[in-house]
Amino acid sequence: MNLLGYQNELNKINVFPVPDGDTGTNLASTMRSILEMSRRHQSISEVAQSIADAALIGARGNSGAIFAQYFHGIRDYIGEKNEIHVTELINAFVYAVDFAYKAVLEPVEGTVLTVIKTWASVLKETFEELKAFVESFLKAFRQSTEALNQTTDQLKVLKESHVVDAGGKGFLIFLDGMGNYLKTGEKPDLSHIVDTVDTVAMSEEHQLDAEIKNRYCTEALIDSEKIDPQSLRKMVGGYGDSVVIADNGKKARIHVHTNNPADLFFELQKRGDIIQQKVDDMKMQYRIKNQRKYKIGLLTDSTCDIPEELLDKYQIQMVPLQLNFGSTNFLDKLTITPDHFYTLLAQSPYVPTSSQPSFRKFQNLYSFLMSHYDQLIAIHLSSKLSGTYNLSQSAAEKFLLKNKEIAVIDSKMNTGALGIVVEEAAEAIEKGLSYDDVRDRINEAIEKTTLMVSLKSLKEMVRGGRVSPLKGFLGKLMNLKPVVSLDKEGKSTLYGKGFSERGNRKVIFQMFQEMHEKQGIKRYTITHANNKRDAERFEEMAESISGKKADYIYNLSPVIGAHAGIGAVSIAFMTN
Repeated sequence: MNLLGYQNELNKINVFPVPDGDTGTNLASTMRSILEMSRRHQSISEVAQSIADAALIGARGNSGAIFAQYFHGIRDYIGEKNEIHVTELINAFVYAVDFAYKAVLEPVEGTVLTVIKTWASVLKETFEELKAFVESFLKAFRQSTEALNQTTDQLKVLKESHVVDAGGKGFLIFLDGMGNYLKTGEKPDLSHIVDTVDTVAMSEEHQLDAEIKNRYCTEALIDSEKIDPQSLRKMVGGYGDSVVIADNGKKARIHVHTNNPADLFFELQKRGDIIQQKVDDMKMQYRIKNQRKYKIGLLTDSTCDIPEELLDKYQIQMVPLQLNFGSTNFLDKLTITPDHFYTLLAQSPYVPTSSQPSFRKFQNLYSFLMSHYDQLIAIHLSSKLSGTYNLSQSAAEKFLLKNKEIAVIDSKMNTGALGIVVEEAAEAIEKGLSYDDVRDRINEAIEKTTLMVSLKSLKEMVRGGRVSPLKGFLGKLMNLKPVVSLDKEGKSTLYGKGFSERGNRKVIFQMFQEMHEKQGIKRYTITHANNKRDAERFEEMAESISGKKADYIYNLSPVIGAHAGIGAVSIAFMTN
C-alpha cells in the first residue's frame, strides 16, 4: 500500500486535532493490519468483512479509526452478497461516508471526513454521467485533491502551519495507490518498504505553542457480545475530546484524548473485555520535544513508585507493565490506578496477573527518546523479578549502533527503593553531572539502598511462585507476618518474621536504627498497598529515629500490589 511509504511525511504535517505527529504512523498501522490479516475469497461479502475486521483491529489514532469505520460502512452496505455490480460498489462508497462521520463525536469539516465525502460523491456523479469506472475514479481523485488543498483555509491551525490535513492527505495517498493499479494492472511492490519503528515524535518543522487540555491520547479495543455505539460514544465523550469510535457490532475501537484514562477504563471493562490498549502522554511528549530541560534523558518503569509531580519535574519517562484480570488487561498506573485495582480485586472472579511491557513498546519509546537525546539512562526493576530489564536492553541495542549513549541499569530493586534510585539519578542530572558521573551515582545509590516490606501474609508470594506452598501453609497456620527484602542480586528473600504487625515493625525499625547509627539515613520513602494508616505510622517511627520525614508516602503500583497483597507496607531507605 502507498501509505506505508509515506508515514514520515504525514507525521510531519500532523497538527490537528493536536500536533502529536503520528497520523502517518497510525494510518500505516491500519494499512499493515489489512495487508497482514485480510483474506481473499470468492465472495465479496467475505472479502469486505475480512478487510473491515482487520482495519478495526489495527486502527490507531483519529484517522485510523475513521478509516476502519469507513471500511465497516462499505461492509454493511454489501451485506451477504457474493458479488456486486460496479454501481453497487460505488453506492457502498457513498453509503459508508455516513459511517465515517458518525464515528466522530464532533465531526469537523476541513479534515479527512471532507475529503472522503468529496471523493465518494464526485465518483457517483461522474460514473452516472460517463459509465466508465476508471475515468470516473481519476476525476474524483483530482477533485478530492482540490478539496484537500482547501482544508488549509478551512481550519485555523492548518492555515497557521501552512499544511493540509494529514488524515485527508493519507486518504488520497491510499486512493492514488488504487488508481495506479486501475491504470496499470500492476500490484504494488511491498518488498522495499521498511517496517519502520513507530514514532510518536512531533515534526521538527512545526514549533507550535500548543495548550494540550487533555493530556493522554487513549485507545482501546473492546470485545463484547453486543456493542451499543451510541451509548458508548456518549459515555466516552464524558471523559475528554477528539472522540472517535469504530465498531462492527461485537468489537469497538475507541480513541479519545482524556486526563483520566484509568477512570475511563474502569467503565469500559464493564462493557466488555479490553483486548488492546494504548496511552500516550502527549503533554510529556510535547515538553520533551519543545521544552526539554536536560541533556540526559531518564527512563524507568511503572514499578518505580514515585509521585507524578516528580516525574513531571524531572521529565522522567515511565513505561508501564501490564496487569491482567482474565482476558481484560490494563496498563499499570495509566489505565488502572490503586483505587480501581482494589475495587476490581474485590469484584472480579479472576486472580490478577502481571506481564512485562512488549518489545514493540520499548522500540517505540526508544525511537522517540533517541530522536531528542544523545544520552539516555534507563533504570528498571530487578531482572530477577521481571524480564523488563532484558527487553529494554535489547531494544536499546539498535540505537547503540548509531553512536547514541544508552545505559540500561538493573536496579535490583522495585517499588519505593527503585523510586529512591531514580530520584537520586534525576537530581544528579539536574545538577549537570556528566553522563558517566550520573551512572556512577546510580550504582552507588543502588549499593546504599535497602527495601523492607511488611506483609499481611505469604498468600500472594505463594501465588506468585516466590514462596513454596508448604511454607505458605505453615505461615498461615502460625499466623506469620513476614518481613521481606531484596538481596544483593535483586531476589525476594525472607528477612524476618513476626506474629503481629507490631512485631514486624520491631524487626524493620531495629534494622533502620542500626543503619542510621552506623552510616546515617540520607533519605527514605514509604509505600503501601491501600494501607495509608500503617504507612503514616511507619513514617512516625522513621522520623523519630532519623529526624527526617519521608520524601513521600505512595500507594504503590497495582502490579506490585498484586504480588504484595492488600495491606502491605514498605520502607525504602538510602544511607549516606
